[in-house]
Amino acid sequence: MIKDMKIYRFTMILFCIFISPLLTAQEKVLKIAVAIYDPPFVMQIGNNQFYGFDIAMMEDVCRRINYTCQFIATPNNRLIERVRNRQADLAVSSIIITVKRLQQVNFSLPYLVSQARFLGPAKLAAQPFDIDLLDNKKIGITDNAFLSLIKMMGVKKPKVILFEHDNLMIQALRSGAIDIAFVDNPTAHYWHMNSSGSLRAMGEPITFGAGIGIAVNRNNFKLLSIINPALLDYQNSEAFKEDYHKYLLHFSTDTSPQNATNLP
Repeated sequence: MIKDMKIYRFTMILFCIFISPLLTAQEKVLKIAVAIYDPPFVMQIGNNQFYGFDIAMMEDVCRRINYTCQFIATPNNRLIERVRNRQADLAVSSIIITVKRLQQVNFSLPYLVSQARFLGPAKLAAQPFDIDLLDNKKIGITDNAFLSLIKMMGVKKPKVILFEHDNLMIQALRSGAIDIAFVDNPTAHYWHMNSSGSLRAMGEPITFGAGIGIAVNRNNFKLLSIINPALLDYQNSEAFKEDYHKYLLHFSTDTSPQNATNLP
């Protein structure tokens, strides 16, 4: 009997040794391109350690579909490119759904409304806001989609400067290298409340695009088909309410998931 037990234990040890690598190999990983810095959606606290609303959302979605999230820091203007070229399975970072982007990638259902807003130094923001105030100004953006909106608004002779991520743009705004920044509405509110009064949100939020979504490769319909139900489940969960209150409540006037009226 004792001999049989020893044989059994030895067999189980061998089984565990051989099966463990197989289980590891079968672990499903989603490579997710995220902005280097895009508060309050994506913030980085260390080497590939991220937090923020979009990070919390994707970690919840990954759990629901039995995947592990692997976040890849990416310049804002390369998020779509990484998904299109299959360097990442998905991309998130308050990505606005536009017609031009839909020609390159697919998107999940929108999970937040997309709104843009100007952010400027307190001295400039003290003036009554008008489109003429933007004429001949150096305007910083981190999202190419905002360029078409600036043109639609009829700003005269703007010098638009594209930055790789928000931190570089905010540094330029503080130093006077640019006059004003054009960002999504929650980001404008974030810096309005976290700049010790030196930066101010300007004007009213401008509804733009068809909402904020998760970018998926156009050929990966299978992944999109499991992302959308998981995303809807998340939006109807207590986790969504907790993440919303933690990351967005103080930085947005309207973040309900819905289609916006304009789709450039």
